[in-house]
Amino acid sequence: MSGAKTLAEWIEVYERRAGDDVRFRLEEGEHVYYHPEHGFFTWRLCENHPWISIPKMCGDGRFLRELVCDLLEAAKAYGVEAALCCSRRRPAVWLKVHGGCLHHVEHTRNLNSGNIEPLYFYLMKSEGYRRRDK
Repeated sequence: MSGAKTLAEWIEVYERRAGDDVRFRLEEGEHVYYHPEHGFFTWRLCENHPWISIPKMCGDGRFLRELVCDLLEAAKAYGVEAALCCSRRRPAVWLKVHGGCLHHVEHTRNLNSGNIEPLYFYLMKSEGYRRRDK
C-alpha cells in the first residue's frame, strides 16, 4: 500500500478489502477527502443526529483519523458533536488508544466467501480524541 496512488487506485484497494460486491459509489450529500500518499475517506452529515458519518475509509488510518478529528473541530461551530465511523476490523484497540465508543454492530454477508461478518460502528468525539504524538 505504500506510495502515492490515484483516487481510482485507492478505490480499487477499498473494494478489494470490502469483501463483497458493493462497489464504491457516493451517496447523495457524500463528499470525498483524498490524499495520494495516505488514501481517502468519505463523509456526509447525518440527518437524524448532530454527527458526521464516515462511511468509507481506506489507507493510512492514523493519518486519516487525525483529519477526521480536524473536520470535527471545524464542524463544532455548526453543532456537529461526533463522527460515526464504521469498520470491518474490531475497533476495541483503536478506541482504547484514541478514545471513542462502540455504537452498534451490524452483520452482513460477504458475497465472496458467503460468511456472515460483523460491521462495527463507533462514535468519535473531537474532545475525547487523543491525538498521536507527532
